[in-house]
Order: sequence, then structure tokens, then C-alpha cells
Amino acid sequence: MNMIGQRIVIIGISGSGKTTLAQQLAQLYDLHHIELDNLFWKPNWEMSDSEEFLASVKRELAKSDSWVVDGNYTRVGAPYIWKHADTLIWLDYPLRVNLWRLWKRSWRRFLRREKLWDAGNTENLWKHFFTRDSLFWYAIKSHPIKRKQYMQVWQSHDYATHNKFHLQSPTETNHWLEILKHENG
Repeated sequence: MNMIGQRIVIIGISGSGKTTLAQQLAQLYDLHHIELDNLFWKPNWEMSDSEEFLASVKRELAKSDSWVVDGNYTRVGAPYIWKHADTLIWLDYPLRVNLWRLWKRSWRRFLRREKLWDAGNTENLWKHFFTRDSLFWYAIKSHPIKRKQYMQVWQSHDYATHNKFHLQSPTETNHWLEILKHENG
């Protein structure tokens, strides 16, 4: 892999396309794909506790020397994962882009009654649109906070040797992915 390493982390707020990009990179480079939401969420939207989640993360990372992880979980999991990664990809899109993508994804999942992750959860439109637990409200609140956190990561000496890709629009991400496909050709 010329442009990126073999232990990749993709970060960004909800709706930025982390899982989609991770799936594409996993296929392109034959990497083990780890979706942190799959490790975190239990049936009936029950959350894993910190110890349980970190143990699941460690088990998944140990399955392969080459992986791509998508998800945030900056309090638990991320510091452990990031120190083992060689590449960080930040999908830093405008909030309006993320909200639109989140809207489309939520409706698609709801209408198709998609089972989410191993837990088999399904989207609950009432919860996502009309409660304090709304994914949209979370995205709005977390956008400036996550941007600040990720900027600190970008500037941190802890990750100075990591490959870093700060992608700021879906167009830029698609163009970058096409370059990778061409180089991997």
C-alpha cells in the first residue's frame, strides 16, 4: 500500500460515511473490517460497559495484523486503537452534509427494517427524531466538540508518525478513493 498503511482508523461524526469508506478500503486492500458500533451495541440498544467494549476491541484487533476500524468512541477504545494504527482518516464534512446523510440512512434503514449489527437492532424513528436521545441532536451537539478533539489528535506528537488524511467533502473522499484504486490497480 503506497498511500496508506495496513492498520487504519476512520473517524468522523455520525453520518459522515465512516462505515462505507471502511468497507471500501477493506475490500480494496483485503483488510479485516471492524465496525465499533457492532462491538458497542447489544440487543434492544443496550450499551456495552467500558470494560466489555475494550475487551471486544482487543479481541477484534488481535484477529489480524491488517485492519480498518470505523467509529469514534473517543473515551473508550479509541486511544487503544489509535496507538496501534498507522493511518488515521478524518471525514471532516460540514454538518449539513452529515445531517443529510444521516437523514437518508435512517429512513432507508427504517423502511427496509434493516437489522443493525450482530445485535439485530432496528431504527426507531420516534427515538431518532423526537427525543433527547435523537441521533440528529447528538450529531449537532457533538460536531464542534469532535472537530476540536480530532484537531488535537492531528496536532498531537503521539500520532506524528501516523499517515493522516483529513478529507473535507464527499467529493474529496471519492477522488482520493479513486486514486487509491488506480494505484492498487
